[in-house]
Amino acid sequence: MTSFHVRVEKSGPLFAGNAPAIVHRAAQRTVATLVEMGESKLSQMLRPRPAGVFLSVGEARPGQASKGHYRRNLHTMVEDLRGVISDGGVVYGPWLAGVGSRNDTTRFKGYTHWRQTVQEIEKQKPIIAKREVAAVVRELNGG
Repeated sequence: MTSFHVRVEKSGPLFAGNAPAIVHRAAQRTVATLVEMGESKLSQMLRPRPAGVFLSVGEARPGQASKGHYRRNLHTMVEDLRGVISDGGVVYGPWLAGVGSRNDTTRFKGYTHWRQTVQEIEKQKPIIAKREVAAVVRELNGG
């Protein structure tokens, strides 16, 4: 009678039970990166140059300076797999964004900074996620 034996040894992070934690950390890094990118994009958009609308008092011509109150109300929060960028519920926030009821009755149609930020994040999301997935695969392969 013919017989044979097979011995398989398992080792590495995938078999040590670390895989879920590694994947979770990568997802957290992805969310944090996207929130940072969104915050940076908003910061750029709310201080356009050379228009003078959001320039600081020292930079703008007399009478054309913004005090930057709205921009200072922007806050980010990253909690596990949830990231939020908020203007803290500023009363005139919807009007600045172009989605308030006052935008229908005035010539000002808004800066659309939230919509443009979301569009930018949507474009960057697959790029950032692919980079994190590649890092996870390397780590799970023992690299």
